[in-house]
Amino acid sequence: MAKEAIKSIKDTEDEVKRMLQEATEAAVKSKEEAIEFAGKEYDRIIFEAEESAKMINKESIKEAELISQPIIQEGSLKAEAILSIKDDRLDEAVRIITRRVVGVNGNS
Repeated sequence: MAKEAIKSIKDTEDEVKRMLQEATEAAVKSKEEAIEFAGKEYDRIIFEAEESAKMINKESIKEAELISQPIIQEGSLKAEAILSIKDDRLDEAVRIITRRVVGVNGNS
């Protein structure tokens, strides 16, 4: 009976050691899986953040173009008006100078 008790205790110890080894292996595997999952999750979050940033950037550019378009058009119209005024004044100056030159030389 003592031998059976000792054998039972020994078997129980072996079973506990086996269970402890399995638990340790499971913990290591679980930790590795958690690290792998965390890495994949990190990559996914970074990817989504980059995609979101790109989308926000594109939307900002579109909005800026919409806002700037009327300003650019107004500037173009003002530039054309200034250029046409300069041409009108230049033509007038040419006529005045021509009259003076022709008038002076034409009377001689």
